[in-house]
Amino acid sequence: TAIPALGFVLWDAVALGYAPFEAGVDPLVNLAQQGSSVGAAVQLFALSAVATSTIGFILGLSDFFEDSIGKRMSGSDTKIYSYALTLLPPLAFALTYPEVFFKALDFAGIYGVCTLFGVIPPLMAWQ
Repeated sequence: TAIPALGFVLWDAVALGYAPFEAGVDPLVNLAQQGSSVGAAVQLFALSAVATSTIGFILGLSDFFEDSIGKRMSGSDTKIYSYALTLLPPLAFALTYPEVFFKALDFAGIYGVCTLFGVIPPLMAWQ
């Protein structure tokens, strides 16, 4: 737990200390637009965050489908079908509606943050 905590503290120090403050502008956008190695590091960090969450999603959902399909099917094709069920519907949806990812991300962020910081702490305090 110390390594992620250290990474979080370092990330906050870089993001908050290096970016110039402009009202109404996201500091991460400012950092990403920097021409230096800091801009590249910010972009690499953002790409890593998306990639690792995608990998976790794919592995978890494909294992779920593999367990579900394995009960109804026999043979070695269950892994292929589970990955197809995991990857093909989102791929088809993304190719049909390419702009919906950012809208869904905004929606998930709004309700995730409200739940995480607005609902869970009062429920934890209320015994």
